[in-house]
Amino acid sequence: MLLEVAYQSVRKRVAAVLIKLNNQSDLADKDESITVARKDLSGLVGTTTESLNRTIVDFKNVKG
Repeated sequence: MLLEVAYQSVRKRVAAVLIKLNNQSDLADKDESITVARKDLSGLVGTTTESLNRTIVDFKNVKG
């Protein structure tokens, strides 16, 4: 996991953590949301909350 944090971009790490959380939850097959505090999510990703927020906004803009 440390190698992933060291060599992947913030964008890739955020995507990987979101996919991992979705796959681990019981809600993966349902149309429901997972609630995680951004501070906790930034800790899982290994980045600052500000960088996480910018990346999430980028993902929302690409969603279209």
